[in-house]
Amino acid sequence: MASTGDRQPNGSDPAVRTAEAAALHTVLDALSDGRGRLVELVGEPGAGKTRLLTGLAEEAERRGAVVLRGRATEAASALRCQVLVDVLGRWGGAGLDEDQLAALGELLPQLALGPGPQTIPADLPPAWWLCHYYATLVQRLSLCAGRGLVLLLDDAHWLDPGTLELLEYLGQRPVAAPVAVVVSYRPRQAPAELAGTFAQGVELGTAGRVELAPLDPRRSAELAGMPVDSPALRRLHRESAGNPLYLLTLLDQAAEAPGAESADGAEAADGARAAAPPEPVEPALPVRFGARISAEFVALDEQLQQVAAAGAVLGERFDAAGVAALIDQPKERTCGLLDGLVRRDLLRTVPGTDQLAYRHPLVRRAVYAAVDACWRIEAHRKALDFLSARGVPDAELAEHVQRSGPGDGERDHLVLAAAARVALLTGDARAAATLLPEALRLLAVRGKAREAMELSAFALSVKSAARPAPELLMGCGVPLPTPALPGVAAEPAGAAVELFAALTEREREVADLAGTGRRTRQIAAELRLSPRTVDVHLTRIYRKLNISSRAALARMVVESGRAGGLAG
Repeated sequence: MASTGDRQPNGSDPAVRTAEAAALHTVLDALSDGRGRLVELVGEPGAGKTRLLTGLAEEAERRGAVVLRGRATEAASALRCQVLVDVLGRWGGAGLDEDQLAALGELLPQLALGPGPQTIPADLPPAWWLCHYYATLVQRLSLCAGRGLVLLLDDAHWLDPGTLELLEYLGQRPVAAPVAVVVSYRPRQAPAELAGTFAQGVELGTAGRVELAPLDPRRSAELAGMPVDSPALRRLHRESAGNPLYLLTLLDQAAEAPGAESADGAEAADGARAAAPPEPVEPALPVRFGARISAEFVALDEQLQQVAAAGAVLGERFDAAGVAALIDQPKERTCGLLDGLVRRDLLRTVPGTDQLAYRHPLVRRAVYAAVDACWRIEAHRKALDFLSARGVPDAELAEHVQRSGPGDGERDHLVLAAAARVALLTGDARAAATLLPEALRLLAVRGKAREAMELSAFALSVKSAARPAPELLMGCGVPLPTPALPGVAAEPAGAAVELFAALTEREREVADLAGTGRRTRQIAAELRLSPRTVDVHLTRIYRKLNISSRAALARMVVESGRAGGLAG
């Protein structure tokens, strides 16, 4: 398995991006022939852009070229050509002759001032100003090239309008000197001018494009140092969506989690697992990843931070109404703020719905961790009230109870008990290990001794991996139940009923019809839904019921007693 200490800061490795690195290195081959190149390096956050630029810089310096590197920022995006002025100013022209130094000295103020009376000859008509201005810039930049000049601009989605105009000029008129300009950016955050410049340049053959696609399973295996056919690797690849940063972050967490899988995907011995109970708290995010996402979060203004925090509290998916309820703002204003987070690619829309989600669950967790803890507690209680009013099943509200001070609400014990039963029935040992003791404690505090006994009896009767040891129940202060306890079954005869209780009303309607043999289009017509919406409901139903087919759903409908009177 790959060693964390050997990885690059951005969670990537040039060894798994060999084709992309080779494509970038053609820029240096052009310099050797005295030709300039303009190239875009495009990829999602965490795809490895920065690491590839570092590799290109190292190779360029090895070949004797001058490498100038800068990073555009939102703060400087209002300052004309600030990133270019910074990198050229820091360089200072080391190794240039007198003529080249003079050209550099004239170039810097021209970049900062832009086209105007101070940088354009007085007798030149205004219609020619832009063309003359950028032609002069490129000429002076070419004079500074020497044996080769490589200009690398990272995070180009924050570039100022002046630099974007210069790139557009370069895309239309290639530099006839050994000057290479490589810009990297996130495609979802790129301004239309930047994307359009390179789209046209690629079409004309005056610009190149290197795109970092998600890793395939083979390259994910190489990055993780795991066999490609490993079950653990397949899970990591799926959950990371082939993103190197997310894959390695998940790998680090898996290595730290109790009962973690080994590198070849084999589980620990049963005895070893029994000795270590499931960890109720998610493993901490690696410090470096948390700091990276926290930097994005703290760069937001106060209102956007509050909206981002509300989304992180609500869950994996949420909508504008939920966020508005947590931040006490009108829905219309909240929608505008959410759009701002979508433009920054912190949030993304969920296709086919009116919901949003963080660009990856790990990003949501990092933002959640960066939010004030006291604010989170209050926000979870607001989320609980909002979702309860929407009719969300109790079993889906447990996280908000747990994170807002269990016991503060009148129905907290009911929510936790319902969630504990679902966890026990579905074999979710990790969830059951936290929910069951908390539910039993609250039931005891509320004086619900019988309900506590019934829940403990149910827990001991389930036949799943989540069934607790009797010692756990004794540790909760609840007497162990006896088979003679009135009204308590020794076997979970109502297992299907309990699982159906976790469905929404609409999901139960869909499940009832699907379980009696109706096809998707028939269900859609009967409930006045689209077939796509029915499929979405079925996917959620399968997940909640822990099944994978309509045959299994039909059996559960019959077992729950819901089939009567539905056929026809």
